[in-house]
Amino acid sequence: MTAFSQWMADIQQRTESALDRALPAADIAPARLHEAMRYAVLGGGKRVRPLLVHAGGQLSGAEPERLDRVSCALEMIHAYSLVHDDMPCMDDDVLRRGKPTVHVQFDEKAGDAAPSPDDTTATAEAQPADGKGEGGAGAKAGKSTGPTLSELWAASGRVQYDVIRGERNFIIGRTTHAWTHDDERYSMETVIETAGLVGLVKPFKMIQRSEGRLGPRGLQPDKFTVERDGQLKERADFDWSSAKVVLIAGERRREFSIAEGDQDVLSLMHHLALQPEGPLRAELLVVTGKSAVRSVIENLGLEELEVPAGKVSAYHLGSTGHRGELKIDIWLARDYANLPVRLKITDKNGDVLDQVATGVDLGARKAE
Repeated sequence: MTAFSQWMADIQQRTESALDRALPAADIAPARLHEAMRYAVLGGGKRVRPLLVHAGGQLSGAEPERLDRVSCALEMIHAYSLVHDDMPCMDDDVLRRGKPTVHVQFDEKAGDAAPSPDDTTATAEAQPADGKGEGGAGAKAGKSTGPTLSELWAASGRVQYDVIRGERNFIIGRTTHAWTHDDERYSMETVIETAGLVGLVKPFKMIQRSEGRLGPRGLQPDKFTVERDGQLKERADFDWSSAKVVLIAGERRREFSIAEGDQDVLSLMHHLALQPEGPLRAELLVVTGKSAVRSVIENLGLEELEVPAGKVSAYHLGSTGHRGELKIDIWLARDYANLPVRLKITDKNGDVLDQVATGVDLGARKAE
């Protein structure tokens, strides 16, 4: 590391510590606003403005403590401008520095108030003294100030995975998952292909597709299909008016009852991800072209996870459906708007099929 690089690192760390001291603690009322302010300001950014402040100050012999105060003021104003720029009424971005934006992680009210250059004004707007404003104790029951599903979910995107067999990291294939939506309807596709030596010896390609609607409480699939080597092999048709799903695989046709929240195996991951407070426990029917199995999905907590796409903080979800014959683990990365960065399937014999993300690309946001 050069002397200049070391100087930059020292100023960046010094500024981070100064900002941490300057901001209100997250457990001081109004706690949610203060948590949002700290989320927006701390833990990211190149700190270019503080670097320039300290560089100029050192030339003129200024005291470092005075430079810290100027640096913090500039960084807070900068963070404030970024928070507002990301709001749905502006650029409508869902990611900032690899993390969900403030209005996605919290809600639009927090995004509109934090971190204001005048903290007193921001606090008064977010929680009036009489408790009767929109954010106070007197708010009308059932009124939601949080983001809609379409605001939580990027309008398009793609995740690429390595497919690994067993515990020795033997890569047997590649998976690409992509989706689009227009606020009302969605379409998604997963392409799975063998790769490397396995691809030469036993070439294989499977395409799963799901399409449906964005309902008020999550995704509502209409159709799910599976193609293998260019041939349609399985399909599931959802009829929500009659609360039935029809599964067709070859000559076999079966019918199952469905309820709100039930998903196909492809839409499931996004449906679980579209919960602002993080995925919670869910009991639902998971549909493939061949089966429909009632599964219980548990949130096992946040974990730090290292995948080829990077180190992430992820919700670990576990399911032991499929009559106990399969154990399914899914990791949804908070750093990537709760997108799935790892999927692990363990069968009753202990054999493991693992998919780990090698790249995440969030495409264009919804049009203004």
